[in-house]
Amino acid sequence: MQSPLSEFPDFLMKKALLLLMGGCFFSAAAISSVHAAEKATPPNIIIILADDLGWRDLGCFGSGDVKSPNIDCLAKEGIRFTTAYTTAPQCTPSRAGLLSGICQSRFGVETVIGAPFQKFAEEKQWGMPHEIRLFPDYLKPYGYVSACVGKWHLGYSEDHNPLHHGFDRFVGFLHGGSYFLEAPGGIPILDGTKKVTFDKPAYLTDYLTDQAIEFIGANKHRPFFLYLAQFAPHVPLQAPQEYLDRFPDVQNPNRRAFLAMMSALDDGVGRIMDFLKANHLDENTLIFFTSDNGGPTGDDPDKGENTSRNDPFTGVKGDLLEGGIRVPCIVRWPGHLPAGTVYDGAVSTLDFLPTSIAAAGGTPPGQLEGLNILPYLDGRKPPLVDRTLFWRFGIETAVRSGDYKLFRPYPGVCEFTNIRENITEDLTKGLESENPEKFREMDRALSEWSGRLAVPIWKNFFPEVALRVLNRHQYKGYEAYLPGETSLEENKRKWEITKKLYRESLGVDLDSPALLSKEASP
Repeated sequence: MQSPLSEFPDFLMKKALLLLMGGCFFSAAAISSVHAAEKATPPNIIIILADDLGWRDLGCFGSGDVKSPNIDCLAKEGIRFTTAYTTAPQCTPSRAGLLSGICQSRFGVETVIGAPFQKFAEEKQWGMPHEIRLFPDYLKPYGYVSACVGKWHLGYSEDHNPLHHGFDRFVGFLHGGSYFLEAPGGIPILDGTKKVTFDKPAYLTDYLTDQAIEFIGANKHRPFFLYLAQFAPHVPLQAPQEYLDRFPDVQNPNRRAFLAMMSALDDGVGRIMDFLKANHLDENTLIFFTSDNGGPTGDDPDKGENTSRNDPFTGVKGDLLEGGIRVPCIVRWPGHLPAGTVYDGAVSTLDFLPTSIAAAGGTPPGQLEGLNILPYLDGRKPPLVDRTLFWRFGIETAVRSGDYKLFRPYPGVCEFTNIRENITEDLTKGLESENPEKFREMDRALSEWSGRLAVPIWKNFFPEVALRVLNRHQYKGYEAYLPGETSLEENKRKWEITKKLYRESLGVDLDSPALLSKEASP
């Protein structure tokens, strides 16, 4: 059966024959030189993280209307991953996993900070635990200076400023959202701990790109780590006229704004690459590009939707279906990783940290859960075709092992399928009865893994996420949910409706203290 991933038009697919399920074939001499390079001058390391970018929302991933020539160029010069996963389907936990190299559910960062139906998370305990080491802590022994530019969303208080989590420089915002056209807007943009004063309105995406380039320029003579967490293309859908003018024939104003925001994001990547090349830094810079989670598809910005696309996958931001956790991913390191290739093995954003430590010449410590993927990409190790990955998000849990995926949308219900053959996760194609041995094996592994996780520091369930689960399983009553209302009282009311539906339809008490305890049955 032909995989749907091979059907969309993509210049990179022509080079896929260089791979065997993601394994790159190098000569022995090339492998030796790559291995030696890992022990040479430490490379600069850049992570460019988009926000709410769908799997299909780049030209190199088959989009027909997104203009992303600079990001596509990263793929031409590096590796494009078709089976890359984030650690969670929402902002806070996915960033915690990426930056720590450890599944965030192990240390209690389970869901997003500041759900609208609960009080805002100004408490110091609501944020990234200080005992968990992040990227800068691991890279500092190798001489790296580190900067966080953009969206943080790992704690709103000053105590949780990135400067208190190992970063040497921070320019951006602590909260989960901001404005694009009116930065200053309502959420303060900080330079360190001080609020930035703007003489005139600035476009947030361009401003963050400027700050990233400034940091690179100031540290071009030493190894640096740059975590550029752009806010685009998250709502609000805002873009300057110069970017909107690039899409004159797009009639849908929301889609037009999304495309303009993506064009600005892509321009920023191009400006960074131009600066690296002009300063002879690009050959010794390891670059990761990805998204924090899948796209919130749909056309209603008031509900957080941004017209993004996750096809051919089912699910959206907030789901452990593929559309919520499978993300576009590109890695570029000239002379060390093969250019213009496609990797189909399963990788995770958990891999970014151990891979970076190895590239810097170190040995990733054992507590990190990700892999150093460099030897899998250059052929020193076999392809990652049988890898097992786990997720927990609220009451949802999932595991992928090889071609199989088991998804528990709520306690007591399982969806089990061959994800390579059933890429849309069609409920009618379950395999519990056809492959009961594999089902029991994965069910047992997921239960054991879930039982070792920490109790969440805070427990925030969005009613939108819970009601989508009810909708998928065709439980009656979910139409009582009223979208588009944003007041605190309205959100509280929606949450009460959601809890009532879960109790009556599923027998699940979302308020139960034991629901996510270590003793609870997953």
